[in-house]
Amino acid sequence: MTERTPSHSQPDDISPDWSVLTGPRVWVVFGAITVPFAVGVTDTRLMTPLAAPGYALMSAMTIVGSYLTPQYTFWLYWIPFCVCSYVISVVCAAISRN
Repeated sequence: MTERTPSHSQPDDISPDWSVLTGPRVWVVFGAITVPFAVGVTDTRLMTPLAAPGYALMSAMTIVGSYLTPQYTFWLYWIPFCVCSYVISVVCAAISRN
């Protein structure tokens, strides 16, 4: 008797590809968004045009955040800023991968 094989083939390795979430592309884009902005925030003389994406993201988040919750101070926006930067980095890495 011969064995029957299914008509649809499945890959041998079905483990998820974590490089989309934690790969080097993600960290490069994340660093490109956050590091120049963070350096510029610590010392305004170091604010360069490289900080423009992070500055635009933080400005948009500050506008929305001040409208929704005016009692919070500016430093509390760093957590959502980092989360949004990471999500943008994952999307950019996924797009550049294809």
